[in-house]
Amino acid sequence: MKIVEASDYEEKDARFREGMNIAKHPAQQGKQWTANETTRLRQLARRNTPTRVIGVKLQRTPEAIYAKAAEKRISLKPVNQSPYNRRGMRSAS
Repeated sequence: MKIVEASDYEEKDARFREGMNIAKHPAQQGKQWTANETTRLRQLARRNTPTRVIGVKLQRTPEAIYAKAAEKRISLKPVNQSPYNRRGMRSAS
């Protein structure tokens, strides 16, 4: 039976974590919001962009997006839209 040292496990674990990019944080984490970022948040929210997509575009976590939207009173709820484009559809009769 081969005896394996703890350092062997630690080395393998470190290589595994490097390959998986575990616990990667957004580049903007912990930084103050700029006026430009807040404006972009408003624009993306108006276009019904999903919160996760906004987070990716602004390099912020979804939690940060929700917090800033609440602070600035920006609604992230999608506008009710018909699932079908009924304008311009003609009846089949």
